[in-house]
Amino acid sequence: MELSEYRATFERLSKIVGPQLARNIVDQIDEERTKAKRKEAKQLAKAEQIRAMIRQELAL
Repeated sequence: MELSEYRATFERLSKIVGPQLARNIVDQIDEERTKAKRKEAKQLAKAEQIRAMIRQELAL
């Protein structure tokens, strides 16, 4: 999560639930997004690896 987005989300949430809970929520959101990005990167790498194997098999 971009720092500006983190701050904006934190500021909005802190007005509603308080700063400590807002920080916990924003940290959790950031962690979930980071995990999703890593998972997507792994999937793309695996797909590229499969494409490379297919190209090699087809001698392209």
